[in-house]
Amino acid sequence: MKPEGLHKAIPSSEQQGEEISSGSSDEGVEWNLKYVGESSEDEMISVFLTSEIHSTRFRQNLLSILEKYKAPETLLLNPDLLNNEENELRRKIFSEHRGYGNKTELFENFPANVKWEKVTLSPEDLRHIKLLNGPYWRNLSDQTRSAEIVAHKIKEDKTHERILDAAKALSEGETFPPLILVSNHKDGDVVVLEGQLRLTAYLMEPANAPEEISAIIGYSPDFTQWDLF
Repeated sequence: MKPEGLHKAIPSSEQQGEEISSGSSDEGVEWNLKYVGESSEDEMISVFLTSEIHSTRFRQNLLSILEKYKAPETLLLNPDLLNNEENELRRKIFSEHRGYGNKTELFENFPANVKWEKVTLSPEDLRHIKLLNGPYWRNLSDQTRSAEIVAHKIKEDKTHERILDAAKALSEGETFPPLILVSNHKDGDVVVLEGQLRLTAYLMEPANAPEEISAIIGYSPDFTQWDLF
């Protein structure tokens, strides 16, 4: 886990701070997402890779791909989003690492027409974000895809060491990278693309979560065709 500020900021527009979603397809849910500024596919890729280079689960694979391209780890740790060559290399690394450009693995049937934005969320919003629609998170959440249910289970049975470690880090004052979210429209369901562990940690330690949680969210009506939505 690393502090915020992992990517270079993109200037916000005149709409900065505007609430962009007040409802959801889940009856009774009201969102408090606030628009911060435009994002991009390059920024999403950068944040995704920066988060996973610090993951014990994904780090070694990323290091191997970096070695293949003779690229330094700083390509992921200190990205320059204004450098087109860097962006293209990160895209290649992301494709090999997670199947992004090939539309395989995590990104099978992932839409191409995604509009990316930077937002902040309230701690209350986190309760309504859905986990990925895959067997691991469905089973862990008792088929609900609720990170809140996962948080309660882990607090009770003290299993899943990586999530417990993240919650402990949060309680000790560590800050996390932005979540990466997706939705089919501004009032639709919101699903976490990257950051399931961080989302669960926030819900395990709500008193230590920031009042505004940073995120990048991608919108496309075609997310309903993505297998994990």
